[in-house]
Amino acid sequence: MKKVILIGLVAILSVALASPVMAAKPEWANFGLGGIVGQAGNSSNWFMKLFEKDSTDWTIVEGGAWGKLKYTLTEETFDFHFNGHGLEPSVEGEPPIKYALIYYPDPWPGEGLIIFGSDASNEGGNVHIKGSANIEGLLPRTDEFGEVLDENVIENGGIKVWLVLLSDVDEVDEGENQMAGWQPAEYLFEYDLIPVVAPEVETVTSESTDNNPGNPNKSDKSEKSNNGKGKNK
Repeated sequence: MKKVILIGLVAILSVALASPVMAAKPEWANFGLGGIVGQAGNSSNWFMKLFEKDSTDWTIVEGGAWGKLKYTLTEETFDFHFNGHGLEPSVEGEPPIKYALIYYPDPWPGEGLIIFGSDASNEGGNVHIKGSANIEGLLPRTDEFGEVLDENVIENGGIKVWLVLLSDVDEVDEGENQMAGWQPAEYLFEYDLIPVVAPEVETVTSESTDNNPGNPNKSDKSEKSNNGKGKNK
């Protein structure tokens, strides 16, 4: 089976869902809001941001909900720690609002998406999702012959990670997930793609092309997760 090798974060302009127009990245999004973006020194840890977006033009909502993902990625595993902020808060006495951190493969409805982990928001609108998912042979999405099906990889060389409402994800078959609902105002979308490269490339130097990597002196503090290991279907 043909495989692809996953590498570290490269700042790639995100492609708008169901639209050929690329949304511009606001300069302010490179600064603050959790500090470091890209690789942390020479370590294997990488950081990326997710943002609330306006679904009419897919621009980032300034002052909206956002999150930061710390991850280490190999062919077999996706180790991650995600902190989300400014989301819909759960209210005591009412059903909790549960969110899922997912790999989303285009096209809609994202057949073959992976749920890395999930958590209910707290009263402050924060979620904390941490775990290690087995992704070998699952990410990116391929057919039975190993050909990549994810249009994000085919057209733009990378994969999307989203935070969505868990209730909007449906298991259509054992081990096969896809989106069943669409409430974009409640989601966080990718600021950058996580790229993939073909197996014939023997060596790859992982580097960030982001000219504004944020303020390394204001890193996003890790918060204890009540989620445990991420669920991987």
